[in-house]
Amino acid sequence: MNLKVSYKCIFLSIFFVIGINSYAQKPLGKFIDKKVKIGVPIRFALSYKHGPSHDVFFPDSSNTNFSPFVFKGLKFFPTVTQNGMSIDSVLYELVSFEIDSVQYLRLPVSILSKKDSTIVFSTQDSIVLDALVKKSDLINSSLKESTEYLKINQEFDYPKFLKYLLLLVSLLSMFLVFFRKLIIRNYKLFWFDIKHKNFVKSFKKMMKFQKSNDIVATRDALLLWKNHLEWLENIPYSSFSTKEILEKIDNKRLEEALKEIDTAVYGGQTDGNLSFALQILNSVSVEKYKKCRKDYINKLK
Repeated sequence: MNLKVSYKCIFLSIFFVIGINSYAQKPLGKFIDKKVKIGVPIRFALSYKHGPSHDVFFPDSSNTNFSPFVFKGLKFFPTVTQNGMSIDSVLYELVSFEIDSVQYLRLPVSILSKKDSTIVFSTQDSIVLDALVKKSDLINSSLKESTEYLKINQEFDYPKFLKYLLLLVSLLSMFLVFFRKLIIRNYKLFWFDIKHKNFVKSFKKMMKFQKSNDIVATRDALLLWKNHLEWLENIPYSSFSTKEILEKIDNKRLEEALKEIDTAVYGGQTDGNLSFALQILNSVSVEKYKKCRKDYINKLK
């Protein structure tokens, strides 16, 4: 049965009931539904039979308290006049959130005549709550204690993850735009320092072998020292002789150290001062590193 046919049946039923009690003074209020469920809409019909000269006003959501129900909507039916009497009818849609087993409702109707205005309450009707859980079930049931946890698999929130990822990428991009030059400068300077530290570590390791005046270790240390100075100053020290090195580096102590090393490496003679000679080479490399580092910083600006 469609909605229009349903409304017609309701209206005819109301008209039939009022027609039986033609001289009723009160408006007739009647629940159409048999039971009410919490949160599920129900219908309440309100009708009033009156003289044609009277103006009748039915309640609506703006001026009436429908407690214990909540007003959802209404539908007016056209006035019907027969045998000198008029019938007005309204169908309300209500919803309840109360848990009372029986719920009651009556509504006021305003009657306006030429002389005065009167409010008349309808007959009261009741409806039974259709509870999903009955009190008897709660009384007779035995509660069981449970301390077990129910593991729930949480779904990964991809939209939220992408949102934060996009925010992170945006912040990193802005950071790189504003601090790109500073980052590159510090990065290059960091590897410049690392390379020198690695040289110092390797060179000191070779110096330990000089306790036994190892000539092979001395030769390797000299080559490592030349390569490091070549990297620092971009001068081909690795192919230079002692004389050519001293032309580039004017240092009296370095001159004595290189002659001591040449005597040991190429002459096979040593007086036990190779360890001290390598210490001088290490000191010269540190001084060169400090000077070249300042020049490198100025170059990066």
